[in-house]
Amino acid sequence: MRFILSALLLFFLTSISCFSQFSEKQKMVYTQIASLEFDSASVLLATDKDINAPHILLQNYLVAIKLLLHDNKDEFKKLKSRQDDYLQIINTLDDNDYITKWVRGELYLQWALIKGKFGEQVAATKDAYTAYQIFKDLENEYPQNVLHKKNLGWMHMMASLLPGKIRWLAKMAGVTVNYSLGFEQLSKAAYTPNDVQGEALLFKEWTDVFVFKNQDTVSSELKRFIQSHPYHELAKLLEIVILKKGNHNELMLSAIEKTKLMKQPYLIYLKACGLMYKARYDEAIDAFKLFLEKYHYPHYSYDVFLKLAFIAHISGDNATRDKLIEKIASLPKPDFEQDIYAQNFAIKGVFPAKELLIARLYSDGGYMLKADSVCNTIELSQLSPSEKEEYYYRKGRIAEQLKKNSDAMEWYEKCINNHVEGNYFAPNACLFKGKLLAKTNKKEAKVYLKRVFKYKNYDYKESIETKAEKALDEL
Repeated sequence: MRFILSALLLFFLTSISCFSQFSEKQKMVYTQIASLEFDSASVLLATDKDINAPHILLQNYLVAIKLLLHDNKDEFKKLKSRQDDYLQIINTLDDNDYITKWVRGELYLQWALIKGKFGEQVAATKDAYTAYQIFKDLENEYPQNVLHKKNLGWMHMMASLLPGKIRWLAKMAGVTVNYSLGFEQLSKAAYTPNDVQGEALLFKEWTDVFVFKNQDTVSSELKRFIQSHPYHELAKLLEIVILKKGNHNELMLSAIEKTKLMKQPYLIYLKACGLMYKARYDEAIDAFKLFLEKYHYPHYSYDVFLKLAFIAHISGDNATRDKLIEKIASLPKPDFEQDIYAQNFAIKGVFPAKELLIARLYSDGGYMLKADSVCNTIELSQLSPSEKEEYYYRKGRIAEQLKKNSDAMEWYEKCINNHVEGNYFAPNACLFKGKLLAKTNKKEAKVYLKRVFKYKNYDYKESIETKAEKALDEL
């Protein structure tokens, strides 16, 4: 998912930004790129004789968006020399021109994202550093201009999302970890009439959802943008990602059916998850298998095999379940958290009670009343200590999503008091209870948020601690 988000971020950082600088042909190219018609865009751009900074931006964007949407290392190795090619052309243009300088910074920032995706962290950090210095110089030289403010705001916000143990990467790049400054810069771009206003509003939406967690649904601004830009497939992708984040399963499934990206492997994966959350297990199995056919890389495969094992467990197909678990356990050690969780789960080989697993899946899809109904059928006396911890956690999440915060905090406390070493439920319960308390009792909130860091050796530890760090920073 982080690669999809990188593509979205790149998209909202780029071509709309100098739309007024485009020739009519360049505007047509931009529209085709936004519609994901890359071949047509390439052909049309090749006929564009106006080799200016916006032209180079579009050329680079065509390369960058392909690399970020797909996971092809061979293609990356073949295309990464394009960065130097495009920078050489930029260096022949008017160095006193604001747009030329800004596009130079954009190229470095885009390639920082690409290199980071493909594991070249040192090179990515160097490019991020160069981009940041360019944008800071533009702020000093052109404080009245807005394009670079969006970039600076984004870089400050993204630096704050890095886990504490790798924030040194941001420091190496010279980027200040500063929520308030980043938000101020994004807001200025969003609410000042300029070329990037619409784009900055969308970017601010992304920040509200994924950084500040101030909203869990699609804003009216994004809805209006999609209505006025029906060709904008990546704007629709942002909508889908936000709906998934907010557990709006029905809306997410509907949105997937309306985008050209519906055959993109990641959206096939999301659709399969959505069907599983709805308990449409046979359709989910078919969709997960289609994803595995189309996606020829290890990322997500561990997670998909585990989800197929969950369905087999719920359906009583123990032979299929055990075969999938054995397969996951035998695979090489993975890199991504959801895959690491899947392999750790497979190595332990202990499934929760079927009803508890069904409640978990309903809850993940946002079907809180159904999840609660299933939970209420469970006999606590029949659960193992580990299952009890999950039960209390699940009841807390359900209560919070149903806006019953007082009940949620009581359930979270029971979860914390019934912790079994190695489970992530109690650390997460501390996180969620701390965030709820932050609204009324910041002192007590700090106690719970700091408690997150006392737990050792559990799945999702890095992301849970990162969220706790951020919540503490906000207090």
